[in-house]
Amino acid sequence: MGRWPAVTLAQLLMQHKLAGHYLTRATVTCYVSPLMERRERQEKAVHGEILKMLTSELLHQYAQVGDCLKLSDFLGFPPAGAMWAHELAACLIPAPYDGTTCARPGARFGPAALLTASCEIEILESFSGRDFSQIPILTLPALPVAAQGPEAMVARVEDSHRLLLSAGLPTVMIGGEHSLTIGAFAAHREREHDLVYVSFDAHADMRESYQGTKFSHACVSRRASERSPVVLLGCRSISRDEWGAINHSPQITLRMATELRGRRFPQDVLDVIDGRPVYLTIDLDVFDPPEMPAVGTPEPGGLGWYDVLDAVERIMTRSRIAGFDIMELAPIAGLDYPNYFAARLLQVLLGRWLPECKSQEGSSSN
Repeated sequence: MGRWPAVTLAQLLMQHKLAGHYLTRATVTCYVSPLMERRERQEKAVHGEILKMLTSELLHQYAQVGDCLKLSDFLGFPPAGAMWAHELAACLIPAPYDGTTCARPGARFGPAALLTASCEIEILESFSGRDFSQIPILTLPALPVAAQGPEAMVARVEDSHRLLLSAGLPTVMIGGEHSLTIGAFAAHREREHDLVYVSFDAHADMRESYQGTKFSHACVSRRASERSPVVLLGCRSISRDEWGAINHSPQITLRMATELRGRRFPQDVLDVIDGRPVYLTIDLDVFDPPEMPAVGTPEPGGLGWYDVLDAVERIMTRSRIAGFDIMELAPIAGLDYPNYFAARLLQVLLGRWLPECKSQEGSSSN
């Protein structure tokens, strides 16, 4: 196996012209320069081969859909000190899609708004004490939208996650509407058959189909329940049919928002997930609208910031988070606070989820 140049996924995407005119020479230089300075000093196993394979597959996936938009890097900088695939702490997948939105549209603008806001928040994450300037997180170009419809878009999400997971790269998706979680969860479920689906959401999303498709944002938990146990947290809007499906399925555990407010967490939920890997999905409408108004379908009586963070912390004490996503940010013109809220939430969750990473200085001295 030959030794491949020290490059990141973003560089390779540029070399294959997948990002078109959206990636400028200056953007590429900021990736290339620090990596080339370390290239001769690096004595590690050949992981460039993995990146070459991954990019070849991404090329095949994206070639038919044209340019993909390169958004801001999370927190405003490229991966710190990463030369090889195994050095990346996580890959962020922006997924700008809201094709099945049935109330206020705009979730397709969510990934760009979150990433732009992230450039203005502190690099030091105060809850975990992690210095994010030393954590190699790669922000991929935005996933191109599948014009064929929601089923095709879900398949595209699944394919992209499958490729990254096959290379050992942890994935986090930034939405985009909640239907896309169907694809992300399916890719994780292929690799971990005892995976539990845990959803923070104002809605049960347990409809068999909605507005003519089984791949609606209103069906995401129903699709997950066909594969794995499902835990629904923070709900406060459920249809009659959804109640019936939940009550007749031993696979589903439901806890309403009233059962979680005040930083409480039911012991029986911990018993369901105990020792099993979890896919965690957060629909931002789980939060109370005064805290997070920028969603498509807000519901009163939601959870607070610390309610959700404490619940996630409790989950992490009993199980391993295999992957997660933050969905349904629908930016409001002239109101930037929700974008910062979502960006901060992503940073805090990454700070608690990611393993300890070597600093750039420490890595370069090896």
